Amino acid sequence: MDTLDDLGAQLRALSSGQPAQPGNRVPGVTRRAGRIRRTRAALAVGASLAVLAPAGLLVTSAQHHQDTTFARSDLLTWPDRSVEADKGIGDGAVAALGQSTGADVAKVRWLYRARVRMPVPNPAYVAVFTAEVQGQDLLVVATSFGHELDSSGLTTDDETPVASWDTDDRTVLEPGKPLTHVGAYLPYTLGDVHSSFAVVLADARARTLTWTYAPLPFAPPVSTGVGPAPVPSRNGVFLVDLQAITGPATV
Repeated sequence: MDTLDDLGAQLRALSSGQPAQPGNRVPGVTRRAGRIRRTRAALAVGASLAVLAPAGLLVTSAQHHQDTTFARSDLLTWPDRSVEADKGIGDGAVAALGQSTGADVAKVRWLYRARVRMPVPNPAYVAVFTAEVQGQDLLVVATSFGHELDSSGLTTDDETPVASWDTDDRTVLEPGKPLTHVGAYLPYTLGDVHSSFAVVLADARARTLTWTYAPLPFAPPVSTGVGPAPVPSRNGVFLVDLQAITGPATV
């Protein structure tokens, strides 16, 4: 008993010189913990909208059981794979690029224009083309969401193309550094689930695309049952419903 009394006195003596706990310590810790949780949640949602990280497009033979080979070529050699009914919508994207850059757009070469069907009723449009702007050769991936476009690619309400087309996805084409495929995410929300749809352009000979994704370590579990599966194509244009992925996708 005496030993315990002595130990208690010694512990009180050791702690008596320390300052008192700040009055706002517990609320401060709580605020920091809440901020960390909110940041992690935002990053998890943002991961599903990240830019595609291409790692190769697979082409397989339906007639022969051969080893899988890659179909790669410089996109500058690709044909225009737009369907006839969608070719006009790209005019609005070119006009929007000119308004966004404040410069003339020349030498436009089309790779793809389409109204993309997704799991939600709101329309989505994609226009992919190369052009010369201010002396630079650019690859432009333009997108439009939630607008009804007429045959010339302008909105049917105010006819202002820059209000409906986003042309900020621009890549400078450098000599000796060919680009072999193009990927773009189209985000959509079904109920309260944030999801992604992908449009991938590849060599016109490509027939199968495979994709994977790596969930971020702190991402919440996905309840929609995403299961990457091979995606077929007849002309190297792949439309992929990624659903509610919680990490960057690789094709």
